[in-house]
Amino acid sequence: FVEYQKHIPQLVIDEKYALKLEIKTLQDKDGEIAILKQTMLEMKYNMLELQNKIKS
Repeated sequence: FVEYQKHIPQLVIDEKYALKLEIKTLQDKDGEIAILKQTMLEMKYNMLELQNKIKS
């Protein structure tokens, strides 16, 4: 049990680091999704512009 207690602080640090890394990864993915959504909106807008030019 004493050996286990010696390793608890390192386990907590490792877990904290792992969680921070996971949060950063998720934030990066959220950023990528936002960029993709913006790109899709721009493409839709461009398509509408083209359709309007074709009609007129």
